[in-house]
Amino acid sequence: MKRGLIALLLGITALLSQPTLAQGYGSERIAPALALQQRVDALTGYLARHPETSAGEVRAFLDDAIAPLFDFDQMAYLVAGPINRYLSPNQRPRFVASFRDIFLDTIASRLAGISVGSVVYLPPRGNPAQGRVNLALQVIGNGVAVQLDFKLVEGRNGWRIIDISANGISAVGYFRQHMSNLVREQGLPALLNRMGR
Repeated sequence: MKRGLIALLLGITALLSQPTLAQGYGSERIAPALALQQRVDALTGYLARHPETSAGEVRAFLDDAIAPLFDFDQMAYLVAGPINRYLSPNQRPRFVASFRDIFLDTIASRLAGISVGSVVYLPPRGNPAQGRVNLALQVIGNGVAVQLDFKLVEGRNGWRIIDISANGISAVGYFRQHMSNLVREQGLPALLNRMGR
């Protein structure tokens, strides 16, 4: 999982900068892909210019430039799974915000000090006309090769990532299992308390 998280944002960079995301769409749909590409290009530039940056500095950059690439509402819903039915209207936004923090903190801690590697693009799958695309790539970062699969959906805010798999391990699945283990070991109130702010 560590290798997958290290390569995660490297993969996002490659994924969203590849021309196939914007190709085949009308001009009204190219703008979101280009906006995402600009953010991701900024990330690779940032990492290249700051090879010794701390996890806190990377996190601040992620909040500004990368977090908008993700649909954290949908990701948190998928992570919560059956727990969703127990979340009150007040708890739901806190759960989403807490999941977002855990997810981005994990990525930031893995990205601090890494070097950007090479990327090989694999053919995209899915049907953009139906609002679902899976893009895959192989990333080499810090001498480690990882295959990343990105699940994107098109919603009212454009294309957003709702899951990433590293070497077949889904980030949503990983965090969902983590939440389930917490509920099983400590109970739902402990999870909600831990996820609350």
